[in-house]
Amino acid sequence: MAIMNDMNYYSTNFTDTWPEGIGGNVRDSDDDEHYRTLIAYLVITAAALGLLLNCFVIILSFFYVQGDFRYFIANLALVDALCAVLFAFVGFVNLGSVSRGRFSFRVLKVTALAFYGGSFGMMVCALVPVSISRLVAATRPQLYERLFTQRMVFVVCFVFDTLPLAVLIILADPWSLWRPNHTYWLIAHAAVTILAYLLTFVCNTLVFRKVARHIAVVGCLQHRSRLLETRQVAIATLAQAIVPLFCQVPAFLALASALVLDPLISAEMAFVTQLWLAANPLFDALITICVIR
Repeated sequence: MAIMNDMNYYSTNFTDTWPEGIGGNVRDSDDDEHYRTLIAYLVITAAALGLLLNCFVIILSFFYVQGDFRYFIANLALVDALCAVLFAFVGFVNLGSVSRGRFSFRVLKVTALAFYGGSFGMMVCALVPVSISRLVAATRPQLYERLFTQRMVFVVCFVFDTLPLAVLIILADPWSLWRPNHTYWLIAHAAVTILAYLLTFVCNTLVFRKVARHIAVVGCLQHRSRLLETRQVAIATLAQAIVPLFCQVPAFLALASALVLDPLISAEMAFVTQLWLAANPLFDALITICVIR
């Protein structure tokens, strides 16, 4: 779905980049070439900035953050960086005058599936370990030390990172080893994504409420620098809870409408969902930097 401007070259519509049985009927149009180009450049810019900042976060996590919490931070930044590379590639492909004919149909199909089918699922699931660890650390510090050993940190991150990817691989059936029930696995992928977001939202909201209660206490102590730091953590935590709501939920709904129903979105709106998704790694990096300052 992400590849919309190469369809003249392939004489097909963008939903043909999905496996058989998946997709809608939204068609590309030559009339929105300038609009498409603008969005493509914005996608590339947002993805490039997200990639640079997340690489910076990875460096900070190992040289600035103390304890095992740095592995959760690094894991989130790594997933966001990989997704940013994918988004930048999608933005380049959408520059039809530059990229037309450079990539095979199979590459476009896999990229489209990874972009809409996997990227936002992986980004949401990568938020779960860091959100849970932050909540446990804020409410039960002793339990955190026993529960999140270094080995367990890697196991938790690996499971949450690969879960949506595993569902996506089953759905795509890239080696034609099976004939998956697309409806069943789309529902499974949606369930994983929704549950991960709800868990992230609840954990970050609880952390926000706990930190917000400390604002009044710190304020009574007239410790201005500490008060500013506490407010900063509270705002950043709340932001991390709601950013996926604006960056990923619209793209998720757009995907659902194209796969389950007759498409309810225009090609222009589909391109905007690309920009929303591409901005997510950038926002995650900015929020993480605010949290670990």
